[in-house]
Amino acid sequence: KLTNNIIDMSKIDSENLEPNLERGNIVEFIEDYIDNLSTYIKSNGLEVIFDTEEEDLEINFDREMMRRILINLISNSIKYTKDNGVITINILNEEEYIIIEFKDNGIGMSKEFLKKAFNKYAMERSEEGDTKGFGIGLYVVFNLVKAQNGEIKVSSILGKESKFEIKFYK
Repeated sequence: KLTNNIIDMSKIDSENLEPNLERGNIVEFIEDYIDNLSTYIKSNGLEVIFDTEEEDLEINFDREMMRRILINLISNSIKYTKDNGVITINILNEEEYIIIEFKDNGIGMSKEFLKKAFNKYAMERSEEGDTKGFGIGLYVVFNLVKAQNGEIKVSSILGKESKFEIKFYK
């Protein structure tokens, strides 16, 4: 994951990040990918819940970029959520776009960190003063979403949860 993030960061910084957009069923894609990771997620003491309003939602997206987005968000959830935690992924169908909600009940993020969460090398220190990771995962996620003409926002309650909303137009 780190190697892919560094490669993606290089492409982002050199403005050489080109998506390979193909029409596909985003629900099926995410569900299959989550199923493939479910053993890994469970082995880290977490449960994953996948929900959707509809089973068939066609949009243009880059499959490899979506894999990287999902693995970064899942990895963060695993790092920052205690045993018996829950990752919830929900896909909502709006008239002009779909929303992928990605939520965990981990340690959350401070209001100060939320302002810079998608910046390169942004990291939040724990109460013990340490950091986990390298501060490039959310930077990469933000840029992979943007490269696919999507939007992403994050909200959080410190000590309780983090929630990412990714919007892709149909």
